[in-house]
Amino acid sequence: MRPEKNSEKNEKNRQTRGYNSTARRLRAEETRRRIAEAAEKLIKAEGYEKATIADIAGLAGVATQTVYAVFGSKQGILTHLMQLSIADIDRNTDFSSIIRKTSITEMARAATLFTSARQKEHYLAVNSLGGIEALYPELAKLGHELHSRQRELIMRGVREGLAARALELTPRQEKILTDIFWVFTDAHIYHMLVIMSGWQEEHYEILLQRLLEMVMRDLAPEMLRDIGNISEGELTQS
Repeated sequence: MRPEKNSEKNEKNRQTRGYNSTARRLRAEETRRRIAEAAEKLIKAEGYEKATIADIAGLAGVATQTVYAVFGSKQGILTHLMQLSIADIDRNTDFSSIIRKTSITEMARAATLFTSARQKEHYLAVNSLGGIEALYPELAKLGHELHSRQRELIMRGVREGLAARALELTPRQEKILTDIFWVFTDAHIYHMLVIMSGWQEEHYEILLQRLLEMVMRDLAPEMLRDIGNISEGELTQS
């Protein structure tokens, strides 16, 4: 066989191997995605303990052995879901839709919709641990990281909002204001009311909006004024 024909054959083989490798990788990614989505759906519906590997495999349309091959264990699946939430925490985070509102009520409504949407996305990772973090320190570590990232997100929103209104706080005052919003927008409240107690989401959003209005109009200014901060009129002006 002539050298040029050998070269052509080798090139075709390389292309075939590359195509097959890409196809296998895409199939593996799709399988991983289906398993993760099935697990998330079952854990949300039944809780972590009741969602079995067999049930997850059935819903994902794969063999039980495939779930173990991909994730190793149910803990591995939950770890993956929590890592996705952490990686996703800053996605499409734009506070301008909140900050540019011209009244406390409008700001509270925009903040409510923003918070509610993110809680629907991330409450599984925040609330699924229960007592199992004592058994799996890695999950506890991820849960702590997720809470920390959420708080950092709120801190960024507070700073952008203050800057848009040319207001300055000390680092301690920024921390207090962040913590106030952090408490009232905590995903555990969403979980308790909507998931555990069966509230309709719109009813939860009404409550959250009223709480945020109270925080912005009354609670935050009073607490900040008590520690020698800007006046209530400056903080609530619109």
